[in-house]
Amino acid sequence: MSRFLNSSRFTQLILLFFFGLFANAQGEIENQLIDHYEDFSAAPRELVYVHLNKSTYVEGEMLGFT
Repeated sequence: MSRFLNSSRFTQLILLFFFGLFANAQGEIENQLIDHYEDFSAAPRELVYVHLNKSTYVEGEMLGFT
């Protein structure tokens, strides 16, 4: 019986060790995702300015860009 308990404890320790490794690995992936998102959001934005010849338009009116 004691041999069974020892092997059971050994198995539990091995499983606990591997689950600890996986939990740590998930934290690293999360940090990498956050870093990639911050790098992406830090990129300069492209802005488009449109100069139109009128200040108001009627619904359905055609716009002409020059």
